[in-house]
Amino acid sequence: MLYTGGTTGYPKGVVWRNADVIKAALNASRFGAPIESVEALAAEAKANENPMTLLACGPMMHGGSQWILGNAHVAGACAALYTEPNFSAEKILDLVEAGKVVSLTFLGDAMGRPVAEAVLAEPDRWDLSSLVAVSNGAAPLSEGVREEIRRALPGRYILDSYGASESGATGSYMDDGSDGPSGAPKFGVGPDVEVFDADFKPAAPGVEGLLGRSGPVPLGYYKDEVKTAATFKEIDGVRWVIPGDAARREEDGTVTVLGRGSVSINTGGEKVHPEEVEAILLRHEDVFDAVVVGTAHERWGQQVTALVQLREGVEITEKELQDFCRELISNYKVPKVILFVDQVPRTAVSKVDYPASAKLANELLG
Repeated sequence: MLYTGGTTGYPKGVVWRNADVIKAALNASRFGAPIESVEALAAEAKANENPMTLLACGPMMHGGSQWILGNAHVAGACAALYTEPNFSAEKILDLVEAGKVVSLTFLGDAMGRPVAEAVLAEPDRWDLSSLVAVSNGAAPLSEGVREEIRRALPGRYILDSYGASESGATGSYMDDGSDGPSGAPKFGVGPDVEVFDADFKPAAPGVEGLLGRSGPVPLGYYKDEVKTAATFKEIDGVRWVIPGDAARREEDGTVTVLGRGSVSINTGGEKVHPEEVEAILLRHEDVFDAVVVGTAHERWGQQVTALVQLREGVEITEKELQDFCRELISNYKVPKVILFVDQVPRTAVSKVDYPASAKLANELLG
């Protein structure tokens, strides 16, 4: 049983069968290769003469970190465990050097940015020659943080993964920097992934819908029949999990994940996904962290409101940030109000805490 991160409400227990979670989440290092038997898998792992060392930056209470550990186990690789009580970019890099880590896994900007900035501040402090790739899951890397990682760790691949506690590893994308700014995260997916419209029919390419996955999926939520029925659905005789992520199928077959529908903002009848606006704010060199929520507005119903944590020692006005955003996104998506805060509310696993952020925004707005 794996508990969700709880970014939009209380964490929910997700009940998996052992065989399903191995196929859906712990087999990614083997690229989803068939598992003939436990004995054959053990023989394959034992024969691995050059096992990679994988390191998850997140705490072991987080499903993404547990799944990195499980992937190492299933593939006969080595896992480096970060055991400090608090996150420290410097100690993470110490462990990369000492353990000759090949792949380092972040849980979004909150981990990616401090590690990149530690390397940029002291570029000769660590021997990172073993590091081949940086992986990311649980929360998307904004383009601003992605650029920092590229500057700090040139020549490494950035492997973006999409998944959820309810769906396992659903898609991935290898970013070598050649495609330029990526905007919303885009992933290559298999035949067991679909984007559904409001009638639970496959959405046409270019049309926004809800992301679903079939195949090895969980049994449901622990002791919650109502939420299980809302998330796990049988469509045309096939069982699907639809965790609530808005997505769009592209013409080339890839899927763009737009954000969690439960935190989208309805402003004047237009839908705004906070993740898109957050990514734009984080591209500004003076912004360290940001979260976007909807707050009440007499005319628009909701207005786009941003909480922004600036870098130490810098000053910037609300208008300057709004003008910056206006150059990159549609005007209705630009924050109507920007509130400068000492720290952006985040959960224990470094995800944006949207309920706490909305509460703080409303308090600051009076």
